[in-house]
Amino acid sequence: MIASVAAFKMLKTRKNEKLYTFHRKALFLGLIVGGLFSFLTALNGHESAQLLYEYQPEKLAGAEGLFETQSHAPLAIGGFTDADSQEIKGAIEIPWALSFLAGNSFDTVVKGLNDFPRDEWPPLFIHTLFNGMVIIGSVLILFAVLALLYRKILKRDKFPKWLLFFLYLFGGPLSLLAIEFGWIFACTGRQPWVIYRMLKTSEVVTSSGSIGTLFILFAIVYLILGIATVIVLTYYFRKKIRLKKTYG
Repeated sequence: MIASVAAFKMLKTRKNEKLYTFHRKALFLGLIVGGLFSFLTALNGHESAQLLYEYQPEKLAGAEGLFETQSHAPLAIGGFTDADSQEIKGAIEIPWALSFLAGNSFDTVVKGLNDFPRDEWPPLFIHTLFNGMVIIGSVLILFAVLALLYRKILKRDKFPKWLLFFLYLFGGPLSLLAIEFGWIFACTGRQPWVIYRMLKTSEVVTSSGSIGTLFILFAIVYLILGIATVIVLTYYFRKKIRLKKTYG
């Protein structure tokens, strides 16, 4: 988000060298820190896959759309899981990669969904969530690499408008979307369990009839808070502009 705001300000202040330089530093810092943590997250993902392989194998199988237990299991990128045909349609497969990801060996046997009762499968759309999270993380790393290329290797003082535009338009929203994809994947992927292998969601879900009312009330509260935030920020920004025009 910092990089997106900085990119927007750079597009607005290209003729003001002092302001442009200030926002360029913010952009560069945001991209480098964001890119670094995206890369570290990718490395951590390898360890997470191994933990899933050991403790929640059906979640790993659901994330990769793997139905049959096998060694040399492929890693599926993209596509959509089809439960009827038991395949991922439109995916690009990297041979043997899932086995290596799960156990640091191409011979690692990865359990497929068919080894588990159908009512214990996680929702199969978690494959799409997982891929979305990974793809967005890769794009953010690419943005950071491009910034490093332009600034440190090509020694350019100004970033190209197209790069700033894409950073402003996509960088911040995509980063938030990746976070949401990750949370939904983590929480939905463990279904149907609340406590793995001990307690199912269906056994603890409330039967209260007031859930709908509470949801509406909470939605109203957050709507009011959102509107109030916009009003307050708009007021202060307009006040700042008036003071700037008055006192220079």
